[in-house]
Amino acid sequence: MDNHPLDQRKLFLVALGRLVVGLALIAGLLFLCAGTTDYLQTWLYTGVLLVLLSTSFNWLMATLPTVADMGRRPIPAPQRAIAQVSPRAASAVADAVSALGDEASRVGFEMIDREATAEAKDRDALVSDQIRGLLYDPQGGFMNLEGGTAVQRRQAVVGQLEGIKSKAMEGLSRPAQKKLQDVLDRRIESAMLSVDTHSASARKTWVAGASAARIESAYQDSLADPASTAANIGLITGELRGRAVDEGWAPEKLDLEVQKATSKVYNDQTIRIASTDPVAAMQYLRQNQDNMLPADVVNLEAKLQPAVKEFIGWQKGRELFANVSAPAMASFKALEDAIGYPLKVNSAFRDAAHNEAVGGAKGSQHVHGNAFDVDVSGMSVEQRQDLIRQARAAGFSGIGVYDNALHFDVGGDRAWGADYHRGSLPEWAAEAVTSPIGERPSMWDTVMAEEDPAIRKSMADAITLEQSIADGERKAELAGARDAAFQMIEAGGDVMKLPLEQRQMLGEDAMSGLLTYQAKRFAGEPVETDPQTYLTLRQLQANDPERFRNTDLTPYVGSLSETDWKKFVDAQTASPDPATKVTAAAASTMMETAKRQMVAAGIDSSPKEGTTAAKKVATIQMQLLQWQDTYIKENGEAPSQLDIDRRVAKMLTPVTINPPGPMNEKDVMAFELGGLGLDESALGNADIIVGDVTYPAARVDEAAAALRDAGLPVTAENLVTILGMVVQ
Repeated sequence: MDNHPLDQRKLFLVALGRLVVGLALIAGLLFLCAGTTDYLQTWLYTGVLLVLLSTSFNWLMATLPTVADMGRRPIPAPQRAIAQVSPRAASAVADAVSALGDEASRVGFEMIDREATAEAKDRDALVSDQIRGLLYDPQGGFMNLEGGTAVQRRQAVVGQLEGIKSKAMEGLSRPAQKKLQDVLDRRIESAMLSVDTHSASARKTWVAGASAARIESAYQDSLADPASTAANIGLITGELRGRAVDEGWAPEKLDLEVQKATSKVYNDQTIRIASTDPVAAMQYLRQNQDNMLPADVVNLEAKLQPAVKEFIGWQKGRELFANVSAPAMASFKALEDAIGYPLKVNSAFRDAAHNEAVGGAKGSQHVHGNAFDVDVSGMSVEQRQDLIRQARAAGFSGIGVYDNALHFDVGGDRAWGADYHRGSLPEWAAEAVTSPIGERPSMWDTVMAEEDPAIRKSMADAITLEQSIADGERKAELAGARDAAFQMIEAGGDVMKLPLEQRQMLGEDAMSGLLTYQAKRFAGEPVETDPQTYLTLRQLQANDPERFRNTDLTPYVGSLSETDWKKFVDAQTASPDPATKVTAAAASTMMETAKRQMVAAGIDSSPKEGTTAAKKVATIQMQLLQWQDTYIKENGEAPSQLDIDRRVAKMLTPVTINPPGPMNEKDVMAFELGGLGLDESALGNADIIVGDVTYPAARVDEAAAALRDAGLPVTAENLVTILGMVVQ
């Protein structure tokens, strides 16, 4: 009995100690997980738990009687035990307190885990949005970039991804950082892989495109200058070898590509030659067939054989006239002029062997080049009679009449029929040959022999009119051939399939221009105006209007834009217009002004022909002339010196196009903007500097939207026009 209070107190202190230690451990663990003691939820949780456990502990412990209670109450019998907490009961209370503490710890950990998870998810969503915008934004996302632009932007994008990764952990608790780390690493790694894959693909496309462009340039150079064919084939071969290394071609593939490219050069050279001389083309093919693919040789031969036969026939027909005497040829031309249509000649000059082979008389006028046999199989008797009369009037004295042919020569005065004797001459023919014969004077000799001045003037006017009509007919034939060529190209056909006579009427230069135009149309490429060609025609128009009107423009169709081509064609037939009439003096004045300002801007005003500088000067000249046309049309008068000064200054204004990414900046002058070839995608998010004024990308985007609303293409030239009004 004496030890009971001490034992009870000891047990109480032990239980109380466990309670305090348990609460301290729980609080410490919660603060440790949070990474800070400044965590209100932990303090609140510990306080509530302390109150609950204290109340439970006091309820579980037995209440001991006081001294007063013992005085008023009877002393219990010795055999009855005083109420107390046994060691086992106290231990059970401590275990209960410890279990309660464990449950509290578990609940606390779950709360922290959920909060950390939510925090990590929020940050991961933000990172995902940033990566998606960087890679896939329609207005400049890396995965939407192509070619050299993508390759040049790669390093910058990699740096941006690394920046996103480093900033992703800022402000997160340690549990959230731990949860985010693995997800973030995988997400960034995946983005890096996409960037590298796309960059590698873009590089291949870029390199291949640049190589293809150089190959095409060498190919065109070889066609323009056949003497450079070997050198350009060497250049093409070098480019293909570079592509073989980049793309991992097998040696067999490289050999095939080189052979295909080489064969294409010789193939198209042959086709160009065939446009005017199929025989020469066949000879060229034979000389170079070892450098071509067998299939190309076979196809070309199949195409050339009919053209060669047609050409040979044509040439042979013309050779009929090669050794014809001057008197006979003069009479023949006079005859065709008189009847107004060409005659089909069966036979003209014959050498002795040929004459004998066809059964001609030994003294035949054909051997001397004095005779023609004309096909009249489709003519009526009346038409044949008229032809005989016209032939005699033209100076033919010998007339032979056969079933389907008429013989005309300038030998003796005679006529015969089918058996070569006069007795066989048909009556209708005998009537026709009675027309008088004599030397045919020239038309103008006849005019000058007329004594009456009035009659003489009327005769001269009539002849001039007839000659003009004939000249017009020749022009109409040329125009018809040209129109046929354009119609064939527009319909997707091959201009080489035009009839030989039309191709020869057009001539080699015109056919070359048409073939260039055809190639660009088939490739879907617009024809750009060559500044030098434009200047040549404008100078001709200004200095020699008559010659300009009579110039066939077909050779220039491959060197003028559709607008400029139509402008020159219309100028040939239109009456003089102040808007297009440019004198040499006006052009010279403008160029003197331009030269002064070009020198000040560091441009060589007298460059060597064929250089880049020469092309710049020609471009400035062309644009000045085009501007002058527009100015005259709008104002009704030529521009003043001050107007010209201002215009040239605007054309020479420095312009910088600065799209996003390294190595994309373009520094040019305003007159060069049209030659940059930048499309809308390349101009996206670009800053533009005009002179000293900077237009940020947002302003440029507004200008682009205005162009689209107006139905105009978004080009560098149009953007600068609408922004700075540099190009007007």
